[in-house]
Amino acid sequence: MFKKCTACKAEKELSGFWRNRTTKDGHHGQCIECAKEYKKRPEVRRRKRKADQKWYREGGREVVKAYQQGPEYKKTKRRTSVKYRNNYPERLLAQNALIYAVRSRRIDRPDQCSRCGVGCVPHGHHGSYGEESWLDVDWLCGPCHGEHHRKDQDDLVLSSIVRKDYMAAQREKNHRASAALDKITVPRPGEPRCQTIARRRRS
Repeated sequence: MFKKCTACKAEKELSGFWRNRTTKDGHHGQCIECAKEYKKRPEVRRRKRKADQKWYREGGREVVKAYQQGPEYKKTKRRTSVKYRNNYPERLLAQNALIYAVRSRRIDRPDQCSRCGVGCVPHGHHGSYGEESWLDVDWLCGPCHGEHHRKDQDDLVLSSIVRKDYMAAQREKNHRASAALDKITVPRPGEPRCQTIARRRRS
C-alpha cells in the first residue's frame, strides 16, 4: 500500500512513514525523511524545548522522578552505559583520568563556572580527548556545558527561565553553606576543648 507524503508529494510505501494512531491509516502525514528534516529546523527545536520545559515545570518533574525510581529506567541506564563505553572509549579514559586527578589533589576543581561565574560544582569539559589533553579542561556549570555541546548556533541560547532557576538554586545552596560555616566555633589557641564546646552552645 502506498501513501503520498504531504511535504515532498512523493508516493511511498507505508513502511516509509512513522506510525500515528490518531490518523485514519495509522501513519504520519510526512515521510520519515521529511519528518527528520523538519525536526532539525532550529525554530522547531526551540519550540519543542520550550514546550518540554513548560511541561516539566507544571508537573512533569514528579513524573520524571517516579520513572527514574522504577526498574525500567535502571535497565535502560545500564544498556546506554554499556553502549557509551563501547562507542566512546577515548572519552571514558579522559573522564576517568580527570576524576582520578581531582580525587588525588593533582588538580583543584574550582567552585564556580569559568564562563558565567555562577557558584557551583562545575563539570570538566574536554576540548580534545587525546592523552595529552586529559587534564586540560574548561570548568563549566551544567547549563553552560549543555550549551557548549549543542550543534546548531541558533540553539546556543539557553532558556532564561532555566538559567534563572539554576542560578537561584545555586545562590540558595551557597547561602546555606555560608550560614553553616558561620555557626562553626573555631578553637582558640591553647583553649581547652570543654570551653570551646561551651562557647559553641552559647552561640
